[in-house]
Amino acid sequence: MTPFLTPAVEKYLLDWGITLLLGGALCLFLGCFIGWIIWKNTRKLTEKIEEGNRAAFADYEKTSDEISKIKSELSAASE
Repeated sequence: MTPFLTPAVEKYLLDWGITLLLGGALCLFLGCFIGWIIWKNTRKLTEKIEEGNRAAFADYEKTSDEISKIKSELSAASE
């Protein structure tokens, strides 16, 4: 049985296969590293925004309670 590919073609394909395998592994590693950086920064930003939202909601509740208190005082005074 005669070989389908010549030794030169087999070597060429093997070299390119190894090159593409190494390139793919490098891209996979870089993609995971960049994804980790994005995930870490997104998590920090989300935590910062949530802290700001908690503070703003606490201020809103305090202001809302003060407004309700003033309204009740005004309605009691007008009666």
